[in-house]
Amino acid sequence: MVETDIDLYYHIAFEMYTAVEQNNRENKPSVFIAPVGPAFQYRRFAWLCRQRPIDLSELHVFFMDEYLDENGHLIDTNCPLSFRGFVRRELFALLEGVATLKPMQIYFPDPTNPEKYDTRLDSLGGAQICFAGVGINGHLAFNEPSVVCGNKYPPRR
Repeated sequence: MVETDIDLYYHIAFEMYTAVEQNNRENKPSVFIAPVGPAFQYRRFAWLCRQRPIDLSELHVFFMDEYLDENGHLIDTNCPLSFRGFVRRELFALLEGVATLKPMQIYFPDPTNPEKYDTRLDSLGGAQICFAGVGINGHLAFNEPSVVCGNKYPPRR
């Protein structure tokens, strides 16, 4: 338990950093399953990496989900709700010049090949840590939007 959402962001970032640090010492990959929300732990993780540079070449992050459009295709990364776009802006961009994290180390479910996600996770020996998704009102779940990038979707029942 933490007192504030800010505390939660730092706690998750520190947990990620120390897990990578420990696994690097043991010459093991760091494999996490992570949500996008809460949303601000990744910039704190990048801040930690700037303060104490660390090798991220064996970090693998499996994000839990991504939005699809009405045709079942991944939404464009420029859409404000795109998790892939968010990770590009809030993690990759903030690590530039500090630590190398390659796109092939970040995984999202692919609706055209859903087995690829599990196969890759299994090939790395499974996840060491699975972080829970925390919604904007504190619930442990997924926020279903009523409007995604201009397309209206009916609420799920």
